[in-house]
Amino acid sequence: DIQRANRWYRKGRNIKKINTDASHEGLDYDELKKVINDEKFKLSWIPFNEFNKVYEIGQGGFATVYFAEWIDKNENRRKQVALKLIHNSYKYNQEFVDELKNYSEIGYENPSFLKCYGVSREPNSKDYIIVLEYAKEGSLRENLSKVVKMDWKKKLNLLYCVASDLESIHSQELIHRDLHSGNILQDLLHNAYISDLGLSTSSDIKQDGKIHGVMPYVAPEVLRGQQFTQAADVYSFGVIMTEISSGKRAFDGIPFNIELDSKICDENERSELGEGIPGCYVNLAKRCMDSDQIND
Repeated sequence: DIQRANRWYRKGRNIKKINTDASHEGLDYDELKKVINDEKFKLSWIPFNEFNKVYEIGQGGFATVYFAEWIDKNENRRKQVALKLIHNSYKYNQEFVDELKNYSEIGYENPSFLKCYGVSREPNSKDYIIVLEYAKEGSLRENLSKVVKMDWKKKLNLLYCVASDLESIHSQELIHRDLHSGNILQDLLHNAYISDLGLSTSSDIKQDGKIHGVMPYVAPEVLRGQQFTQAADVYSFGVIMTEISSGKRAFDGIPFNIELDSKICDENERSELGEGIPGCYVNLAKRCMDSDQIND
């Protein structure tokens, strides 16, 4: 029973003594201090000198991700972690605070979600770092050629993990807005976590009108200029289903340009499923990618 397991996990967290005193490190944001010192989340302020074997494993427009080893003093054991350094967060950065809040709120309700251990700060740039669970197998996008060879039981388990995480995100009235196979991390090939909550936003907030995300995963209505909704996340999930079934990236080999935009929006073209796929899987993927949001 997952709900019962989650309740027991939260009880265990509540009796742990964890260092949440952020004041001595001179945190710049009152809102950030509030999140770190919230007893509900049990986040730690982690001095940067507690990390060893630090090296870069990925970089994007808003952040650089590093691997590191960290000795968790609360559990008295060494952990492999991912350090997500948010660019220019030495200045006030609402997106950074929001991402930390999102990981914390979702993780509190669903302990199987990608774990957030706390916050650190890079000593030279003074940029803030979100300290996350490390997924040793990398991203689903990197592993598609291996995943497609798994039996259907393992493929469905993988898909269930993604669906469960997406449900957890939506249960907090959030929209991910950037769901794709590069943002799905794996500690095992048949297990996965949704990551990168930096673009996630409340479903109640009016959005900026910009198109976020990677084109093949963006729902047609969003490409046409409509607001991103939770249904648009479901569309992205459907595209990921096609990748798991085929072992290929969505629209593999096709430029992500105005022609592809037109094919998706005007010609109703979708990422292709693999061959020999069970009918129930095909039907679900097509429902997720249906232009009619009522079918999601």
